Amino acid sequence: MRLADMRFWTQKRLIDEEAQVFPDPGHITSALNVSAWQVQKRVMKVAPDVFRKHYYRNLEVNKYRYQQPRGFIRPKQLFVKYRSTGGWVEALPGAENLIETGYYGSELRYAVTGGEIVLSIIPDVAVEDGFHLLYVPSLGMAEDDDDLQDDGLSEPLHMAVVLWAVKLLLPEGGEDNTKIDAEIVSLLDDIPTLYGSLDSGIPIAVEGLGLELSGSEASE
Repeated sequence: MRLADMRFWTQKRLIDEEAQVFPDPGHITSALNVSAWQVQKRVMKVAPDVFRKHYYRNLEVNKYRYQQPRGFIRPKQLFVKYRSTGGWVEALPGAENLIETGYYGSELRYAVTGGEIVLSIIPDVAVEDGFHLLYVPSLGMAEDDDDLQDDGLSEPLHMAVVLWAVKLLLPEGGEDNTKIDAEIVSLLDDIPTLYGSLDSGIPIAVEGLGLELSGSEASE
């Protein structure tokens, strides 16, 4: 479901719930992006790597600090190619202070800090696409044609994102959210069926995916 369609359905539900219209589409887009993360983290309990992305950038001479990609949550693996004719070398996690003091010597390590990824070995030549990061991003939309399905979120769960945005946008002290919560929980219950085990193909169950919405568990 495209962002434009999600905004339409969010607007429609808000009118149904509160006879209220939000004229600024930016507010709805922000709420949808927050809601996308709420659904995403529940999917990741079942399929931790389903949203993993690949990020390539050039290695630059004498540069050992590189900006994280937009939407970065956490790294999975990092590979570096220090020569255009060489192979990939996997960097192991390390500590920034030890990298800065040269503790690791010729051992390739990396640290994530302050929105940057720091390498322990400083490149002495420029290598095109010599920096290959596999990472977990947060789902997000900005343009009308952006579709969360392109980032790995199954289409049947898109309405859960819409309903969560409706919850966020409803006025404080307004209508009871019990009905909306029940709809969201019903959609989240399908996550194990939609994703299951990526290794075996057999659906698995993960307890607590929507319990905080039904009142059986404290909110996260």
